[in-house]
Amino acid sequence: MRRETANDKRETSNVKRQTLPVSVVQISLLFAGMMVNISFAAIVNYNFISMALGTALAGELNHEAAGTRKLLSRIPEDKLDWKPHDKSMPLGRLACHVAELPQWVKLILEQDAFNMVPGAFNRLKAATTEELLQQFDERIQEAADMLSETADERFQTKWSFVKNGVAAYELPRKIAVRQMVMNHIVHHRAQLTVYLRLLNVPVPGLYGPSADEQ
Repeated sequence: MRRETANDKRETSNVKRQTLPVSVVQISLLFAGMMVNISFAAIVNYNFISMALGTALAGELNHEAAGTRKLLSRIPEDKLDWKPHDKSMPLGRLACHVAELPQWVKLILEQDAFNMVPGAFNRLKAATTEELLQQFDERIQEAADMLSETADERFQTKWSFVKNGVAAYELPRKIAVRQMVMNHIVHHRAQLTVYLRLLNVPVPGLYGPSADEQ
């Protein structure tokens, strides 16, 4: 077996001295990269993390309201009684229903339960497009203000929808707002686009340009 010489020891020592700084540099670069990624993520998500739930919901409501308002502005006043099928709502009633839905925010945030019985819900009636838009704007403004002023803890508490005295479902208020207001509006808003298309009324773009705007 070959014995280790003094020269071998010197070479081994040199390798160790050369290798050690490389390892330190690698670790330092890795740590620095991690810190950069963490800092960038914190900057990107700062507004989301610090934003109150009610403020976020109000912002989304107002954002969607702009598209809904464009659609409501196209409702032809001479076709309010028109409907595509005997089982469908008339155009005027459907448009009013879309415009009245933001008032559910008040019902959800102020009451622990809502009992849907005849006359319990304030149905909107509008004879003109101008009146329809005015009523919609007022309800959106009231709803957005209430959402912004509500504490996060309130959104975590339960709210019940009751129909003729029987509980249909119970949801956290934050989910109820999304289901009964935002999702509900988008659902019926989509129906309105079909009504307008069948009436040969130009459909406005909602999430990008429509076929009429190409």
